Amino acid sequence: MDRTVLVPNQIRTVLESFRDTLFTELFPGRHEVPKTLIFAKDDHHAEEIVGLVREVFGKGNDFARKITYKTDGADPEQLIRAFRNDYNPRIAVTVDMIATGTDVKPIEALIFLRDVRSELYFEQMKGRGARTISPEKLREVTPDAEAKTRFVLVDAVGVSESLKTVSQPLDRDRVIGFDRLIDEIAAGRRDDDAFATLAARLAALDQRISDKDRAAITKVTGGVDLAGLAGRLLDAVDPDALAARVGQDAPELEQRKAREAAKDKAVEIFDDPALRKLLKDVKAAADNIAYDNGALQYGCLKIDDVFGDVRREGRCSLHWQFSTPTPSRNRERMKRFGSNL
Repeated sequence: MDRTVLVPNQIRTVLESFRDTLFTELFPGRHEVPKTLIFAKDDHHAEEIVGLVREVFGKGNDFARKITYKTDGADPEQLIRAFRNDYNPRIAVTVDMIATGTDVKPIEALIFLRDVRSELYFEQMKGRGARTISPEKLREVTPDAEAKTRFVLVDAVGVSESLKTVSQPLDRDRVIGFDRLIDEIAAGRRDDDAFATLAARLAALDQRISDKDRAAITKVTGGVDLAGLAGRLLDAVDPDALAARVGQDAPELEQRKAREAAKDKAVEIFDDPALRKLLKDVKAAADNIAYDNGALQYGCLKIDDVFGDVRREGRCSLHWQFSTPTPSRNRERMKRFGSNL
């Protein structure tokens, strides 16, 4: 197939294969379609996919919804909340709106109908399926699920095998302190290095804080955790995300405006002085704990390591061309011990 499944007959073939193996090979013994996220190339592509999903599964409009920045009058945030908390929609089709920085923990299946050039972006997209959830919470939206112990990735375009852009260290400005960096970004700093550096430090901090601090952060942000904050920053400087918004062939001026708008939107949340103070306090507390334990760790995070904690949370089974949600450094170990790490 092409690196993007565009022809309706090809899309239908993938969806029919998914439907026909859903309750036999993928989720044996189940009868409810698991929460499924499909990645499309652009908004028009997403529209076509939604229509075909409803046709293939023989369901109505509530069963499958498009969740993009162009929702024809619907509130995209409300659609995301419904996908996260309600029985319907069972299947959501997105371009990049749920690709990074948005938690929908009940997702148990991802379907790629588009290729991704960036290793970073691909890992974040896989991370949408790797979030853990308690059995009780999962059954609130998927009644016949016992527990989420794995997720399924359906690779229809060879995205798990295609060549990705080479990663570079995210923490690019090692001289500047955390407090100063977050204040400069809130004050208008918009260069890529600043975004990548803050994303790296937020992701690293997420691995060292307590559940109490994590809950305090999500309360102030309205539900966005540190991984989500980092994902928004990375999404704003990722070339794949930009191409999904305006197209690779868009004029340079249009691309620049889209890039600037994406950056402004990504850092709006840091305009809140209460959030900035909380992040500084949490960072200081985490540094003090690490120092007291004699285990202060600071390193140069690679792009494919940033969401390692997210990818390690999920367990995976091998279905078609399945990619495991683990960091690259653990892939050889996975081969030795099997796919259910």
